[in-house]
Amino acid sequence: MDKPQPVSLQDILQQVEANLLKDIQDKQALLQYHHLPSVMGHPSLLVQLFQNLISNSLKFVQSDTQPLISVVFEKESRGQVQIAVQDNGIGIPKEDQNRVFELFSRLHSSKDYAGSGVGLAACQKIIQHHGGHIWLTSEEGAGTRVHLLLPAG
Repeated sequence: MDKPQPVSLQDILQQVEANLLKDIQDKQALLQYHHLPSVMGHPSLLVQLFQNLISNSLKFVQSDTQPLISVVFEKESRGQVQIAVQDNGIGIPKEDQNRVFELFSRLHSSKDYAGSGVGLAACQKIIQHHGGHIWLTSEEGAGTRVHLLLPAG
């Protein structure tokens, strides 16, 4: 793989939004992102990372709820930037939060929510490849906030 390069997260999110436009429109979702920094990374992997996270936010929401998803810059320190992807989805029970990053880990039946249980495990691998860290805070019924720590660009 190519060497990491400075990548505008604003550009990455525009690409992800274009890739997911049909799903966003079908769900009448509101995706917000403004003033995101650049990070050192691999553009294709960062697209995959944010596409997985935003797809989850679109998927794991009550059927009668308009998905609200925001990607925000939280802080920069010691050469790393912290980004968060926040949604108003169904949330993740405390007892299940540690296993969501395990490969093929599914918290819901496939008849309730489609998916393979690979998305967040892939996100963790992408973040680790970039020398970063991923974790989440969530409350069942009150949405999820996925935190990403990536090298500053």
